[in-house]
Amino acid sequence: LRGGNPLGRGGPLSQTRGPSPRSIADVLQGHPGAPVDLVPHGWTGLVPWSALPLRRTGGAPPEQLVERHLVRLRSRLGGGSSRDQGVRRPRRALVFAGDDASLPAARTEADTVAKLLREAGVEVVEYGPGRPLTAAKLREEAARSDLLHLATHAEFNAASSWRSFVRLSDQEPGAPGSELSLEALLDFEAAPREVVLSACSTVAVDQARLFDTFSLAHGFLHAGSSVVVGTLWRVDDAATAALMRRVYEHRLDAHHPVGLDEAVAAAVREAPVRQRRDTEAEATGATRGMLSSAVRRVVRPGASPASWAALQVLMGFET
Repeated sequence: LRGGNPLGRGGPLSQTRGPSPRSIADVLQGHPGAPVDLVPHGWTGLVPWSALPLRRTGGAPPEQLVERHLVRLRSRLGGGSSRDQGVRRPRRALVFAGDDASLPAARTEADTVAKLLREAGVEVVEYGPGRPLTAAKLREEAARSDLLHLATHAEFNAASSWRSFVRLSDQEPGAPGSELSLEALLDFEAAPREVVLSACSTVAVDQARLFDTFSLAHGFLHAGSSVVVGTLWRVDDAATAALMRRVYEHRLDAHHPVGLDEAVAAAVREAPVRQRRDTEAEATGATRGMLSSAVRRVVRPGASPASWAALQVLMGFET
């Protein structure tokens, strides 16, 4: 997918050199269930492809792309999915939870992920409050781990993407080793095969320099990771924690384990279906004098597509 300059006259869609999101959706109508591998270029890497609506006949509400297709972003064409290559269960995983008071669900998420991994027979090394993880320690552990899961705060620096970072230790922000910047990440000599960046805007890039800029997720691909999961924008920690539980339940299913790429697709695919079901239940409940829809949207994690459509799967050169 080749995207022109989004800052030019007419906006990004009018500047597209190639198919637009709408035309892609139309083409896919005739190929239900087909995997969709996208090699983004420029602004097309910022599109939440999973939430792309597909037209339905008979006045039915549209479905999202991810409900019918396995959607992944790739560095290049070629290679296969985890389904094609065979599912590799991680042997050793590093799980970290930040202690940011504004992210109360991060600790719960990390505990859940660690528990699911251990139940599947994976060796788990945990860092977090009481056991700080510094950039130097992460670099050391990354070379020995198959999977890295970071549930923490991340900051995208639009003015200088090289200074974007994920928060690590519980030291004072900005203290040496307390943050892993994109610049420092690009010096890593090795990285886990699978990386989950459960934090805000870890796939975001500088929109003024779309053609020569990296995100934090791309930094891990550069360091050698094969599959990296990140987010396009700021996400709610409670909704993300619930989504991550489903990702790992699919990834480690005792009877039908799948690769991380397909696990994310499966978890995200459930979200719009659940959302429509809940919306229909709300409409029915409203006629019975139950809580208003507005109240339930506030208290129910995952109610908005923004809580799941931000999740992106980036595939490296090795799958």
